[in-house]
Amino acid sequence: MKKLKEESQRRGNLLFFVKNMIKRISTISLLSFFVLGFLFSASSVEASTRIGGYTTKKGTYVQPYQRSSPNSSKYDNYSSKGNSNPYTGKKGYVKPYKW
Repeated sequence: MKKLKEESQRRGNLLFFVKNMIKRISTISLLSFFVLGFLFSASSVEASTRIGGYTTKKGTYVQPYQRSSPNSSKYDNYSSKGNSNPYTGKKGYVKPYKW
């Protein structure tokens, strides 16, 4: 009877140990998944600038919008052919450089 009790206790401890290891492994996996996801998403984010709403000289109100950040390249603008605006879904139509 004593051997049976010891065996049962040993199996219980082993089961407890295995359950804790699975929890730890899944927690570590989940945490690393989120960290890696954040790092990869942060590196692939397109730079954009938020333009606040304003009124033109003629009195027309222009709604706030997002545009690509200004730089020296004409290839990465939302309106350039081959690109699309991620906020509106509109495809680019402007040829970046006229040769």
